[in-house]
Amino acid sequence: MEIELPSTVVKPTHQSPKNLIIFSKPKIGKTNLISKLDNCLLLDLENGSDYVEAMKISAPDYKTIIEIGKAITEKGNPNKYIAVDTISALEDMCIPYAEKLYSKSPMGKNWFSEGGGKSKYGNILGLPEGSGYYWLRQAFVKVTDYIQTWAPRVIFLGHVKDTMLEKDGVNFSSKDLDLTGKLKRITTSNSDAIGYLHRKKDQNILSFKTNDDISCGARPDHLKNQEIVISEVKEDGAYVTYWESDLPEVGAGLSKTCSPGNQKLKINSVKLEPFRFIEGAYHLMLNCETEKIEGFEGFMIDRDDSSKGNYEGQIGRVKASQYAFADGTTKSGIQVYRDKSLLLFMRNLCKALECEDWFAAQDNKHDTIEEFVAAFDEDAPYAGKWLDICVAGKEYQNKSGYMAYDMWIPKPIKGALSFSKADSGKTMKFNEVDHLKKMEIKPVDEFDTDEDLVTEAGSDFDLD
Repeated sequence: MEIELPSTVVKPTHQSPKNLIIFSKPKIGKTNLISKLDNCLLLDLENGSDYVEAMKISAPDYKTIIEIGKAITEKGNPNKYIAVDTISALEDMCIPYAEKLYSKSPMGKNWFSEGGGKSKYGNILGLPEGSGYYWLRQAFVKVTDYIQTWAPRVIFLGHVKDTMLEKDGVNFSSKDLDLTGKLKRITTSNSDAIGYLHRKKDQNILSFKTNDDISCGARPDHLKNQEIVISEVKEDGAYVTYWESDLPEVGAGLSKTCSPGNQKLKINSVKLEPFRFIEGAYHLMLNCETEKIEGFEGFMIDRDDSSKGNYEGQIGRVKASQYAFADGTTKSGIQVYRDKSLLLFMRNLCKALECEDWFAAQDNKHDTIEEFVAAFDEDAPYAGKWLDICVAGKEYQNKSGYMAYDMWIPKPIKGALSFSKADSGKTMKFNEVDHLKKMEIKPVDEFDTDEDLVTEAGSDFDLD
């Protein structure tokens, strides 16, 4: 694989944390706060949500977590957020799984046998020289990694513990996340932001300030060393949260990209993209945008020039066809020609956009199809015009681990069009069976395969 090195500064790809830790003292309101986050599934590991109205599900053990993960995957990962309540309880829950991992290693093969290590040490943490904590870390990381495949953003709720530290010869207490030893360091280093939730009168404050008193912080610039009011109780007793205003993207339940379905779209630009598997073949890419969404902030129009502002709607790249335009022969022996097929699509597109005069005026103006499409993009006869499009697509997991879509305009059906002038009522209805290819669901019986397990344990002094 050829590596392409960047020649300029690369802009950030995310504004708010994908992995957020919120910890606090008991009864501060972590669970209630999470219950107000739109499309957030609360994974309750402590039965602490009994008095809270929320999208929630309980898990008494790690095996139940596996089954919950299967159900989420089978449903197509519908949630924007997963909240684990609490990460401290999850650590304890991972002890039996750690013992299972250890029992599959050569030194632990007799762990569950009569008179074996289980009966001698009680649980994995009783192993000599702290070697059991290695297996707990292995189990915990596997489980948390698995949970993070359920949704684009995961929030771990945790308890606080006071840690005694020494600085300049003076002992002092520091508030820290309640996890064991190296597990705490691994977990916090993998997190994008760690916030300490505390109450001040009728307000809950989420602090990302890094100091000796509280161990927290954040990678995103807008959260670094910030203290934000995340919720409060109003004078009339109403409880309000500020997810959207204080933590953009975390509180914004709406994706910045559009998805397959019946969409009302405008075209922002049109490009030909070479299809690398067939020489000379092209995909015709329509860079589209939905109608303006109130209270929504889309992607920046130009990452290198913030003055151009943001898109007002969701955006997406939609191919003119599922398959690339190329010269060839169909299965029935009919000869097809790339340029003729492209021009036919462009003519139908201009008809729907009511810019047929532009199409006619291009006669004998261009030597190649590349010049024709470039002129269409530059002249932009599509600007400000809206289409009703049936957008088909295929699910896939992008490089960031999120669900994304490869989208295209499907073939029309009898009596209806794939796209037409907006509000004309001529566009066919989106059909999930015909127009959406789901990502393959792989059965999950464990968090990982046996082959991936480390089979040599040691003490806490020589690992990680």
